[in-house]
Amino acid sequence: MIKTYVEYNSPNEMYFHHSISTSAQFTKFTRPPEVHLQCELLLLISGKVQYKIDGETYDIQPGDIILINKGEMHSIYVDLAIPFERIVFQFSPKFVPNLMDYDPLEPFVEAKTFHRIIPREYVEKSKTRNLLQAIKKACQKPDAFTDLKLISTLFSLLREINEMRKKMKKNTEKSLLPTISADKFSKHCANYINENISNSLTAKKIAQHMHVCESHLHHMFRKEMGTSVHAYILNQKMQTAALMLNEGKSPQEVAEALGYEYYSTFFNNFQNFFGYTPKEHERYQRIIVPPKITKNNVLISERIKQSLKNPPQE
Repeated sequence: MIKTYVEYNSPNEMYFHHSISTSAQFTKFTRPPEVHLQCELLLLISGKVQYKIDGETYDIQPGDIILINKGEMHSIYVDLAIPFERIVFQFSPKFVPNLMDYDPLEPFVEAKTFHRIIPREYVEKSKTRNLLQAIKKACQKPDAFTDLKLISTLFSLLREINEMRKKMKKNTEKSLLPTISADKFSKHCANYINENISNSLTAKKIAQHMHVCESHLHHMFRKEMGTSVHAYILNQKMQTAALMLNEGKSPQEVAEALGYEYYSTFFNNFQNFFGYTPKEHERYQRIIVPPKITKNNVLISERIKQSLKNPPQE
């Protein structure tokens, strides 16, 4: 059973929720792998939780924060014998300014190589919880200014995260390291895929690189990543395509850069993955939709699709 205290889903690529999951049967809960274009921050309030992110496994403790960068495939495993309560905040990197002296998103970008988990001892000494409470308060009664409030608070939140990471780097020997899975097979596969994302990728080529048969590749990858090799390749290519389109590249240039022999194949993959065509992507990203309040205080993202059918006059 999931009880949601607050949920806010903005069409402007921000999402917040505070919820708790429990089960009278003491069963385990597994969420299928997912990937998105937003950065994600999760504060664990209670529960026994394990995250699997791009082939790495992380155990987080109550009071910890885990950071997930855009484009990273992740799944979650929860022992519901203990109530699983969390606060989740997702936001688009496009809202974060590119500063000259430092990159506010560095903790998310470095998450794969440096501490993805910010331990409770650092969180409790920061203003992070207060800032998340401020976001929660703004989301409880959404209005036309809610997104502006969230973006304003986001800057302060990123500053706190960067400060905590600086302290962790100074006290590396004292910081709590994540538990990383011993089996690296799927991680090596994922790294090979990401390093060769501009090429035509097939299970056969990956199996040859890993020196295994295709059947073993499919079995191990699905076992460790929770998804198929094909689905992972498609996810990574489509996320990369969206970023390249955001940079101003044409759909044809993107298709060629990602190793597609035929543009029609890229077009169909993109439309099936996102629900709109590559040429519609820029307009989709630019649209700012006025919030619509429902009884559950949830913003209806379907307004974006309606705006695509009837675009605003320039």
